[in-house]
Amino acid sequence: MAGTFVDRDLGDMVFGGNLPPMGFRVDGTAQLYLYRHRVNLLSAGVALWASAAGSAIHVREGWPSTLAARAVAGATIDGWAE
Repeated sequence: MAGTFVDRDLGDMVFGGNLPPMGFRVDGTAQLYLYRHRVNLLSAGVALWASAAGSAIHVREGWPSTLAARAVAGATIDGWAE
């Protein structure tokens, strides 16, 4: 995904669920490549979440974020180069 901007996600906590606001999430064995992305969420949000072993989020030249990035055991969040 190139130049993607995520803004104001509320997750499902506002409806009684347990998922916080998040920018990008992958499950299963999904592989997501982000290029020049930006995530603008509430401070309780998660910018990147790789939620299953074998899933991965690869980022390049992303906008700086103070939000958390979460990867479960066996999942990956890393950078990638040309």
